[in-house]
Amino acid sequence: MELVKIPILLILILLSQIVIIAFQLFRTERGILLSNRILGVLFIILGLQILISLLTVITVLAKPVFFLIDDILLLSIGPLVLVYSKVTLGLTRKFSSLDLVHFFPFFCLAGPFIFFLMATPEYSKWLLGAEFHDSVASFSQSKFQTIPFLIVAHLNSYLFLSFFYLSKTKQEDKNSVNAKWVRFTLLSFQLMVLATYVQIFMPFLPLSNYPSISFLLMLFTLLAFTLRVLLIGMDGKHIFSERASFKYEGSVLSATEKDELYDKLVELFIEKQAYLSADISIKELAEKLETHPKKVSQVINEKFGRTFFDFVNHYRIEYAKDLLKNFSSGTMTVAEVQYASGFNSKSSFHTQFKKNTGHSPSEFRRSMAN
Repeated sequence: MELVKIPILLILILLSQIVIIAFQLFRTERGILLSNRILGVLFIILGLQILISLLTVITVLAKPVFFLIDDILLLSIGPLVLVYSKVTLGLTRKFSSLDLVHFFPFFCLAGPFIFFLMATPEYSKWLLGAEFHDSVASFSQSKFQTIPFLIVAHLNSYLFLSFFYLSKTKQEDKNSVNAKWVRFTLLSFQLMVLATYVQIFMPFLPLSNYPSISFLLMLFTLLAFTLRVLLIGMDGKHIFSERASFKYEGSVLSATEKDELYDKLVELFIEKQAYLSADISIKELAEKLETHPKKVSQVINEKFGRTFFDFVNHYRIEYAKDLLKNFSSGTMTVAEVQYASGFNSKSSFHTQFKKNTGHSPSEFRRSMAN
């Protein structure tokens, strides 16, 4: 396959994925709607940039105005990623006027560009004509492209700010599904930014004879990101599940009551090992704690960052791991470990064990023996 066909094929695959993802994000009613919509907008912008890349590869259709549009769109990605991170982490629930301030550079360039493009036919002809092409070509003669560097640095500053907000989340929220997803999203965008930096500094690097390396790195990173979204979506998981603090916004449970209930839960689960009961339910747990099931659910969601079933299964798997470490297969079989840990179902035990450890119980036992 010729080298030029490789990026075209990747671009076409990416475009098809982006269209599917954006459509699903705008139509889904699950999870945090604003978070889904922002991510949908991000994918639309990325799709437009990928389309511009396709036009660049097909040099017959390449026009300098497309690069100008690409730079303008790039100014919106940083603020969108920041607001998306804050909404997904539960730090805000809506687009505020302060958030709009972050889009000021984007509006300053996009506004006049759209106005002149629509208001004056002469401006449109000039943008698509040879004169503008020659102007851009002469401006780009210098090896170091200052404007693209500043635009990418603008995006990078927002990624750093988003990482900062992520680092400031509560300790119990750091391992939540949403926090892990935001971390993966930010790392994906950071890798794409690094690829762009490589492209900008290419004339100064020993890789200058391989100009397509950074472009391919960017495409593969975006491909991995879109595939991750598609796979999670097909698996039916709630990446963008609503944070517990929003779910229980009208709760009358005070901070002191939450702390007291938290301490009781820790005692019941760590000291008394209530999770070993195969039939344990949130109603039964609430009765032991002499409180209402909704209050127990709220404390588990907010303090431990887990659902009731994830909370119970977490302790069961930790207990099972200890049994598998300390008892050989001749002393205690995997099935015996399963029942001893509170699992009645073999399939449920194996599914939860692999979800928590990445290995089956037998694989885990062998790895401990080695």
